[in-house]
Amino acid sequence: MIRKLFACLTVAAFATVGVAQEGTKLPQEPGPRFLVVTKIDKDDIELKQVLRTLKDGLHEVHIYQVKFQSIKICQVNGKKLVDPEEFRKQAKVGTVVLAAADEHEIDRAYLSVLKDDTLLMEGVIVGSSKAK
Repeated sequence: MIRKLFACLTVAAFATVGVAQEGTKLPQEPGPRFLVVTKIDKDDIELKQVLRTLKDGLHEVHIYQVKFQSIKICQVNGKKLVDPEEFRKQAKVGTVVLAAADEHEIDRAYLSVLKDDTLLMEGVIVGSSKAK
């Protein structure tokens, strides 16, 4: 009797877990890249992505040089930053931004863990890879 009760409870517990996981929407796009603003000029931005630390303590990085006109910038809450001045008000050297990993928008599933004013970018293309 106890074995049957235990077996029923075990099956019920796994069935409940299965239902909860079915409702979870998985991301359909690759995860965004975390980049650090390293320079802001009149018409362009320089961004750096640290890929890994090498054995000698140097870091392998990608450097991105992007023109304001060639990218889309918005916040998680959907507010678009069309004017470079709006970007300059919110971002300084050292600010971390997120960039789409490909030509698509960042999947909403990733955005649920971010603050509403986090800056998102689309259209950032790799410029070079260096060890620093």
